[in-house]
Amino acid sequence: HSSAFVNWGSKSNKVRIYGLQFEGYNVSGYDGVISAQTNTLSDKFNAAADPLYGFNPSNDWVVECCTFKRWTCQTPLNVGSAIKCGSGMVIRANTFLDGEGLGISCIGKDVTIEGNRFERIQMQTPFDSNLCGAMKLFAHKNTKITNNYFKDIGCKAVWLAFNPENNYVAHNEAY
Repeated sequence: HSSAFVNWGSKSNKVRIYGLQFEGYNVSGYDGVISAQTNTLSDKFNAAADPLYGFNPSNDWVVECCTFKRWTCQTPLNVGSAIKCGSGMVIRANTFLDGEGLGISCIGKDVTIEGNRFERIQMQTPFDSNLCGAMKLFAHKNTKITNNYFKDIGCKAVWLAFNPENNYVAHNEAY
């Protein structure tokens, strides 16, 4: 399997993915089991959509009460994710178990990540510790990360990379 749901560059707003189980997905390149990204690091500044930060328009997807188990990456030097999210997404009350790579990878703004459980997320190859963990958020603005549970994460639980601004991280537990 590669991606189960994909929204790349389209205007499919107001999507809700609820209560599904995703198991054994082998994601390609930098994709996710759910790929709903709205930006890449190479996108140009989009003043028409966002005059302050230059992000592309939000997709406003909601992913909640889903389970992601044993996702892997097709290429060991790339990193796949359970969820590749974009601006405006809500990721709530999901379970991420025994995955390879990242639980959540995202570039964007106004994202809510709350009440999720992350356990035993590792990279199977010793290539780079930057390619695994519960979540890695690039250039994030106005994101809320609260009430998440992290256990046996092989690398970083929460990584805010590349000039994060106005993010709220609170009431998370890590073991």
